[in-house]
Amino acid sequence: MEEHDNRLKKVLKRLEDVGLKVEQSKCKIGVDEVGYLGHTVNGKGYKPKKDAMEAIRESPDPKNKDELRSFLRLCEYYNRFVRNFASVTDPLRKLMKRDAKFVWDDDCDKAVKYIKSEICNSLELAGLSLVE
Repeated sequence: MEEHDNRLKKVLKRLEDVGLKVEQSKCKIGVDEVGYLGHTVNGKGYKPKKDAMEAIRESPDPKNKDELRSFLRLCEYYNRFVRNFASVTDPLRKLMKRDAKFVWDDDCDKAVKYIKSEICNSLELAGLSLVE
């Protein structure tokens, strides 16, 4: 804890030296994990926040291209947690083509179930940057 406090003082001093201020109500000090950009970050790594996982888990199967587009955008943000995301989403992206008729089939259903499972049951990813 002493090392933590010393490092914190150095960080706060550096912020003050360059004229940056922190919003005290947004500061979390001495906690095991924090939320950041839709992720929960802890000493092991990071994973999607629980509310994001819940939104993905509870989302109904898309009924049209607009709903599918919304679902894909939400899931694409967490694509690092889905093995082979591009190939898994292929049947869904085919439905998004301009001239494609929206027909929900078993491949689409399997893709959505797989994506939901991978994101909602994900373990922390370690050593990867949240911001690229």
